[in-house]
Amino acid sequence: MHAIKPFLLLAVTLLCLTGCASVTPTTVTRFHQLAPQTNPRTFTVSVTDSLEARQYAHLISRELEARGWIRTSRNPLYTVHFDCGISAPRQVQFARPIYGETGVQFTTVVGSSRRRHATTIAQTYTFPSYGMVGTLPATETVYDSYLNVIITDAQNRHLFEGRSQTTGTTPALNAVMPALVQAMFREFPGKSGETKTYAIPRQE
Repeated sequence: MHAIKPFLLLAVTLLCLTGCASVTPTTVTRFHQLAPQTNPRTFTVSVTDSLEARQYAHLISRELEARGWIRTSRNPLYTVHFDCGISAPRQVQFARPIYGETGVQFTTVVGSSRRRHATTIAQTYTFPSYGMVGTLPATETVYDSYLNVIITDAQNRHLFEGRSQTTGTTPALNAVMPALVQAMFREFPGKSGETKTYAIPRQE
C-alpha cells in the first residue's frame, strides 16, 4: 500500500498551491473621446493631502506611465481625477459544494506468476475518484468596492470616464485597489461604451 502515498502527497501539494493565490473578478465600464496616441501625453493626478489617496494616485500614475504617458506638474495636457470607496458589509447566500469520493477511477493488479508450478502472487490496488457530491446552503459577508476615473483636458472637458468595481470578502479598500486600478487600465482606453470583466490575480 506504500505506492499510494505519492499520489496523496501530490494532491495535497496542488491543493495548497491553488489556495495561496486568488483572482479578483473586476468589471470595468469606460467611455472616452481619446484620439489614438501618437506623441507622449503629459498628465497630472488631482489628489488630496491624504496619504492613502496619494498611494492610489501612484498606482494610477504607474499604469499610465506604462502606456507612454508622462506625469508632470508643468502645464500638463491632461488631469486625472479619481474617487473610490467600499460599501458596508452585506450578506449573500450561496450553495457551498461538498467534495468526496465519487467512485473508482481505476484498479491495477501487481504480481508475478510461475507457470511451472502454477503459482500466482498478486496485489490489487484500487484508486478512487473524487468530485462534487452535493451542496450545502451557506451565507457569506461581502463588500462592494469601486474606482471612478475621469480624465479632462486643459479646457476641463471630459475625455475619459471609467468605473471599475468588484465584490469580495475583503473589508479593506487598500487591499483591492491594486486590482481595481489594473482592471481600469487593461486594454486602455478600451472601446467606448463597452463593459468588460477581468480576472486580476491577487496574492494572498
